[in-house]
Amino acid sequence: MEDLRIIVVSPSAVECSRIKRALAGRSARLVAMSGDPHEAFTLIEGTEPDLVLFSQAVFDRPEFDGMLDLVRAINADWISLHGPGACCPRDATSQARWDKAAPPYAVQCLEDLLDRIDKGVRKRPVSARPFAKPALAPSLSDKIVLIGASTGGIDALLTVLAEFPPNCPPTAIVQHTARGFSQSLVRLLDRRCAAKVVIAEDGLRLEHGMVCVAAGVPGHLRLQRGEGLSCSLREGPEVGGQLPAIDELFRSAVPFANRCIAVLLTGMGSDGAAGLLDLRRAGSATIGQDEATSVVYGMPRIAQELGAVCQQLPLSRIGGTILQLARTGQCAISGSET
Repeated sequence: MEDLRIIVVSPSAVECSRIKRALAGRSARLVAMSGDPHEAFTLIEGTEPDLVLFSQAVFDRPEFDGMLDLVRAINADWISLHGPGACCPRDATSQARWDKAAPPYAVQCLEDLLDRIDKGVRKRPVSARPFAKPALAPSLSDKIVLIGASTGGIDALLTVLAEFPPNCPPTAIVQHTARGFSQSLVRLLDRRCAAKVVIAEDGLRLEHGMVCVAAGVPGHLRLQRGEGLSCSLREGPEVGGQLPAIDELFRSAVPFANRCIAVLLTGMGSDGAAGLLDLRRAGSATIGQDEATSVVYGMPRIAQELGAVCQQLPLSRIGGTILQLARTGQCAISGSET
C-alpha cells in the first residue's frame, strides 16, 4: 500500500516541525509545508495530496474557503488543527455542507490523528486528463456558454467541464476566489478538461475548444463582439461586493443573448442572479444548480426566485444539458422547469 501523501498548511515553524517529526516512520509521506495560503493553494493544485492539515491560523484566513474548495475538488481529505495538538478532521468529499463552527468529530491530540493514519485513511483515485470526447457538430458554432460560480464552485466546474468535448462552444467563466489563485485553478481545470482552459485576458479571442476563466483577477470580465468574440478585462469598482462579478459577465452578453447558454452554479450571495434574469428575458437558455447538489444554495436560489432560471438541475446533469442546448438551441428540456 502506498504511503498517504500529506501537505501541512501552517505559518508556525514549530508546529510544522512537530508534525514532521511525528510523521516519521508512519505510513504517510510529507509532501510539502507552507504558511502562505497562496503558495499552499499552488502546492495542493500541483501535487494533489491525499490529506491536507490546516492550522487554526489558516482556518481563520479569508483565503481558506478557496483552499477548501480546491481540496474538495481534488477529492482529498482535510483536517483542521485547533490549538496544541487538537485536530478536527473532515472528509471534504462526503460533507457537502461543511460548518466551520461545528466539525463532525474531534481528535484530542496529534497521536490520535497518527493512529488514524496508521489504521489507513482512504486513498483517492489518481486523477487523469479525461479521454477526448466526440467533437461537436459544426452547426453548433454560434453558441456561447457563460458560467458563474462561487463557494463550492471549483468542484462544480470540474464536474461540468468534464463533459465538454475538445471543440466545445466558446466558454467564459467567473469564479469567486481569492487573489493569486487563478493560475493554479486554471491549471487544475485544464488537466481535467478535454478543451483548453486559459486565464481570461483583455483582448483574448474566445474560440471553439476554449474555456476562459476569470478568478481572483482585479477586473470585471466582459464579452464583446467584433470580427469575433473577445474578452474585455477592465479594472473597476466591485459590483455587489464582487470583483470580478458574474453579473458583469452576464450583462455584457445581453446584446447577443439568443446565442448564449448561461449557468449559475453553487455560491453564497446573489451575484449573477440579476444578470441571469436579463439574459433570460433577452432570449438566453438559462440553468441554475439545484439545492440538493449545491454546497451553498445562495446565488442559484435568488436566481430561481427572480424567475431567471429556465431549468434547475442537479450538478451531474448540467454539463450534458449545456451540450444538448447547444445542439437544439431550446431552453426547456426534460428536468425541473420553472
